[in-house]
Amino acid sequence: MENKTENGFAGCISEEKYEEMMQRTVEPYLGKIVEAGYENGLYYEFYRQQECKATIVICYGYTESCVKYHELIYYMHQMGYQVIIWDVRGHGKSLRETDDLKMVHIGDFSQYVSDMHHMIQKIAVPKSQGKPLYLYAHSMGGCISTLYLEEYPGVIAKAVLNAPMLGINNGNIPDFAALLLCDLAILFGKRREKLFTMGDFDPIEPFETCGCDSRARHSYYRSIRATHEEYQNSYASYSWARAAVRAARKAVAPKNAAKIRIPVLLFQAERDAFVRNKEQDQFLSHIADGHKVVVDSRHEISRNINEQLEPYLKEVFAFYDQIG
Repeated sequence: MENKTENGFAGCISEEKYEEMMQRTVEPYLGKIVEAGYENGLYYEFYRQQECKATIVICYGYTESCVKYHELIYYMHQMGYQVIIWDVRGHGKSLRETDDLKMVHIGDFSQYVSDMHHMIQKIAVPKSQGKPLYLYAHSMGGCISTLYLEEYPGVIAKAVLNAPMLGINNGNIPDFAALLLCDLAILFGKRREKLFTMGDFDPIEPFETCGCDSRARHSYYRSIRATHEEYQNSYASYSWARAAVRAARKAVAPKNAAKIRIPVLLFQAERDAFVRNKEQDQFLSHIADGHKVVVDSRHEISRNINEQLEPYLKEVFAFYDQIG
């Protein structure tokens, strides 16, 4: 990693040699600095610095895992930041509320918010070296984190929301119809059953239909998922689907959004097929200090091709590095 840019970011690892660089450079680097463990049933990874600029709290998206963010964590650590990430309840190595390892199930998103507060207070704050906490949140994690910022002001100093799930793309099904469908299914005892519109885990998930623009990044993580059952979350329960629609509505409600007073940088994916962008715009119109950057990308902006990823990461780090 050489030829640093004006804000110190050295650029992304090669896509042509992606697997080799992840296995020989990124993972060994992270392995030397990680403190991993369990807290309240949640698996977490904390990447320490002797002296840090700040600690970045990562809250990831639906069906994801800590390992999916190792490349991003590598860049964050090289830029002088500590990082904490945990497997969200029902994901990865964390506790489950169902025996089906492929299912994402929750009763209400308030459980995710409570988990987030617990991890921040028990792990992030004691290890923060008296420096501020910053947030990096993607998709479902963006919804969870928005609710967190609204409920717990004063904990996070600034936030990056990456394609946040503030409105779910249900195709031609409006939210009220999706809620009605879930309500009826739950009424008939299907709370923990798979939402009928969702498929099973596909170990050879096609690149063409995934949320990632980088074929190399998609192939690498796909191979990890195929050989690790704990990373094979693939579908939601009726209960999760209902909770997700309700949580997104709550997060963008003007009276709730107005509670957020910290600087927020929201990245919007121009070719997003998973979340709706209009609610992101509505949310930004109700917060005190919100800014938007539109990226030519599918949903997973942080796993774009290098030509798009490097300018994106420069924006992220410029925002984090800015004083005041």
